[in-house]
Amino acid sequence: MIEMIRKIIGHKVYVPIELTEEFGDLKGKTIVVTGGGSGIGKAIAGCIARSGGTAVILGRDREKLDKTSAEIGKDCIGYTYDISTTYENTDIFFRI
Repeated sequence: MIEMIRKIIGHKVYVPIELTEEFGDLKGKTIVVTGGGSGIGKAIAGCIARSGGTAVILGRDREKLDKTSAEIGKDCIGYTYDISTTYENTDIFFRI
């Protein structure tokens, strides 16, 4: 993952969205990525999809999730989810 990070400034991390790195063969695997609508989470979801897996991205912003899912393609599914809410923490895995 270090190679994917283009530059770090303060606490902000800038990741190139056009990443081509893959994670090996993930065919048949489903991986959950929190914060998958943008930034590092989006980049990781793209790598998962390119490696043959299905990326389930979680986030609070439905528009970001929809946009990211459309950009990555059929191997990326977005769910609106707030990880800070304890009640939702177990419910999400039943929906996936």
